[in-house]
Amino acid sequence: MSEFKSQSGNFSADFMNVENIPAFFSAPHQVMFFAGSVQLILMQLFWSIELAGRYTYL
Repeated sequence: MSEFKSQSGNFSADFMNVENIPAFFSAPHQVMFFAGSVQLILMQLFWSIELAGRYTYL
């Protein structure tokens, strides 16, 4: 189990280490932009299905 040992021996200090954070989460605006993009795509998908159902009488 030596691969799970922290380098400093203190888990809480390693948990807050910025080097362990992926690049995607290092800048908060990237996460919010991604969430907004997912919402936009889901809304467009829903609206496309809604319109297709209205005009094809599904």
